[in-house]
This record gives sequence, C-alpha cells and structure tokens, in this order.
Amino acid sequence: MVASMAQHTLLTDRTLLGLTGADTHAVLQSTLTQDITLLNAATPLFAAHLSPQGKVLGDMLISTDGTMVYLDVAATIAMDIARSLHTYSIGQNVEFHDCSDTHQITAIWGEDAPTTAIPDPRLAALGWRIVQPLGTDLPGTAASLAAYHAHRIACGVPEVGVDVSPGQALTAELGYEHLHGVSFEKGCYVGQEVTARMHHKTQPKKRIHQVAYHGEAPAGTPITKGGREVGWLGSTGHGQALALLRLRDIATEEALMVGADTVTAISLPSYIPPLT
Repeated sequence: MVASMAQHTLLTDRTLLGLTGADTHAVLQSTLTQDITLLNAATPLFAAHLSPQGKVLGDMLISTDGTMVYLDVAATIAMDIARSLHTYSIGQNVEFHDCSDTHQITAIWGEDAPTTAIPDPRLAALGWRIVQPLGTDLPGTAASLAAYHAHRIACGVPEVGVDVSPGQALTAELGYEHLHGVSFEKGCYVGQEVTARMHHKTQPKKRIHQVAYHGEAPAGTPITKGGREVGWLGSTGHGQALALLRLRDIATEEALMVGADTVTAISLPSYIPPLT
C-alpha cells in the first residue's frame, strides 16, 4: 500500500552528478534511452544508460535548472556511470561536476509537496523529487531511508545498483518502457538496436516482480524452484521485495524459495501489462 500522509526522506544512497557545456544535451541524447530534447525545468526525465548489447548499466532521474543538467544516480554506480559518459564525451564541450558536496536529493511522497519539488517521472505514485543546497530543511514528516524504499518497493519500481547489478538486465525486463524511461521515436543511442528489437519483435525472458516471503535475505540472493535458480532477490521492505525472475521457470505452481523460506506471493507491478 502506498503511504497517504506526506513524508520526505533525504536520499543519502544517491549521488548527484552535474553536466554543463554546449554539447551536454547532444552527448546525453546519444548515450541515454530517453529523448533529452523533452527536458526542461518543469519536465524531469527518467532514462537508462546501456551497454552496446542493450544491458542496463545504470538508470537515472534527469533534471535541469537551465544552466546545469543533474543526473540523480544510485551512489554505488555513480562513478562508473560518470566514467562511461565521459568516454562518449571526449572531444565534446561537456564538463562533469560532483554535486554531492553542495546539494542534497530528497524524495517526497503522500498528499502534498513543496512548489519547488518536481514529479518523479517514473510513476505518479512515487511522489516527487527535490534537489536543494545541502542542509536545507523541508516541512512535514521526515521518514527513514528504509521507509522510502519500502514505498518504492510497494510501487514495484526497480533501481539498478539496488535491485539488479549493472549489466544484468535489459530495459524490457525491468519494465522501463512502462516507467517512461525509453523513447522509441528518437534517433540512435548506445544499445538502441537491441532495445528496439526487444520492443518490436520479441518478448523478455525475465521480468521484475513483486514478491512476499517470510525471513530475511540480502539483495542478490538466488530464488529457486525445485532446486533450480529462477531469479534473484532485489531490495526488501515491510515484508515485500522486488525480484528479477525468469518467466518460463515460474509458470508452474511449484513453490518459489528464498533459501529455506517460501515465497508467499508473486505479481507483476501494476504498471506493467501482462504479456500476450
């Protein structure tokens, strides 16, 4: 269930990268899955950075104040993403900035948000994001980081570097086209051929699911059926978890297991239509 009271959490597990320079938009347009021409101060974007084979190396929320483009990225993969994007920007007019020493990222969810907050472009139920100078206070109820991730898990929204490792999944397997993270109308970008082929001609072999189970296990723990590995556990919170599961291996009624614990419920996130 998504929380109804307004809450906010300082996302200390995220890093804010800044990009400036005349070629910033062009470099991002050629390296990210979303159409960067749509970005403006009132319209944030969600996008992924892919390998040439179409595997998701990282995902990010993108915003701008008109001068700098901000990439809101999981801290565990931020430097790898920065290095990869820098490789594609060699010879271009783009400068990279580590904004984590000057700014903070806050997630807000519930009924109200400050006028300076921007909607989370992935899913309305997630709430809002706000980028502020370090130390800025917000009105309302402060919640723990765990509470935010429990909210995100309840919404069924995965994050690379948290729920899956870089290079472990395709955008279709993570549902990113249903989270407004992939443009199929823009021009070429790194990994575009595989992403387009998956969208138009085939179906994913794995998909992100919401699961419930009794017990405790860290992200990355194998999920098994009859002793066979059928997927991997992602982040957990309030009795729920996200998991990347192989579709052909979960079609039967045989129980899924996380270690010695039985998975008690499994479903696709509500924003993902069932395969036909």
